[in-house]
Amino acid sequence: MLGIDDFALKRRPRGSMTAGPAAATPSAPTPTPVSYANAPTRSTSSPPRPQPSQQAPARRRQPAPLAFDLARTRSRRKVSSVTKSNAQQYGMVLWDDVFKRVALDYPDVETESVLVDAMSAKFVLKPEDLSVVVASNLNADILSDLGSALAGSLGLAASANLNPERRFPSMFEPVHGSAPDIAGQGLANPIGAVGSAALMLDHFGLPDQAARLNKAIETTTAAGILTRDVGGSASTEDVVKALIDALNA
Repeated sequence: MLGIDDFALKRRPRGSMTAGPAAATPSAPTPTPVSYANAPTRSTSSPPRPQPSQQAPARRRQPAPLAFDLARTRSRRKVSSVTKSNAQQYGMVLWDDVFKRVALDYPDVETESVLVDAMSAKFVLKPEDLSVVVASNLNADILSDLGSALAGSLGLAASANLNPERRFPSMFEPVHGSAPDIAGQGLANPIGAVGSAALMLDHFGLPDQAARLNKAIETTTAAGILTRDVGGSASTEDVVKALIDALNA
């Protein structure tokens, strides 16, 4: 799944300032009922505070071309865009428009645009219909956890935070993060971290080494050497040892 931080909070002062002696305090606007879906800003009666607004900052490279390029490497060339343009009628409508424009450059790739709630159901009921999913950070963050949970555990999911132009370092980490609540107890599943290392090797142009790591993961899990989160009884150390043995086999 590809995700991007496509929304940001833009702070700006609320209310207008009046000239003369009263200039020290902002005028109090009359509260106006607004729909959360259609309002580009949010109004509150008091106290005065900065207002957030929907906006999609320009990016050096949009996520959609990356998704289409990735789809061309898959057996099924398909990109599914996740949207919520029926409710977020500013940022998400722009997202849909960009996706449609980029799709014109990839006539060999199948496309679909799916509302995020419907996509959640599709993850559960029809995952075989998905190949590459592209979404905003908000939607992708939710769906990536759902996808890894459906696979068995958050401990299995690897992730890559890529800088496509390679001007800055990319970051690779398991989806579950550092899991400080179980640190030092031998409970953490190392598969997500090792899978993230495989993504890093692939990014470095070392596909054969990445394939070796992925093969070691397959061999270890097929042998039933699993941590508790996926129904096993092995410790973190047990799984790591099995992975190393599989690499050396």
